[in-house]
Amino acid sequence: MVILPVLIAGVILGIYEFFSVYKLKSYTATDGGQYMQEKKHPLKYFLQAVIFMCIFLFLIMNASELLTLMNISYTILYINDQVLVAQVIVALVLFLKMNIAGAITQGKPFSKRFAHTLIISLIAITLPYIWPLIAPYLPIK
Repeated sequence: MVILPVLIAGVILGIYEFFSVYKLKSYTATDGGQYMQEKKHPLKYFLQAVIFMCIFLFLIMNASELLTLMNISYTILYINDQVLVAQVIVALVLFLKMNIAGAITQGKPFSKRFAHTLIISLIAITLPYIWPLIAPYLPIK
């Protein structure tokens, strides 16, 4: 199981998600005709972004071990690469999670964050394949 690359990439992509997807502003909410100011707490959104990114990257980078551990065997549309199919499914869930969380924090649906969430999802899905190329240049072994 791969853990250290998940934590390193999870923190980096989580920070990128936090600054690009969540445009946090204080907003005014109405409740029963009464106005009240409610400030969003950036720390909870930051922790949510980093923790969920680490979870999704763990699932993507350890897909083959997890499929073997759970003894899952399937074929979708004659695609025999089960690991790639599982990674794509997890990346799609990650993409939807980031868009939904961004819509909740901003109060409006897809906007400029669509491109950012697509970039993050593509990096997440290619990370197991590019990590062996990146790892030798990192100071952490």
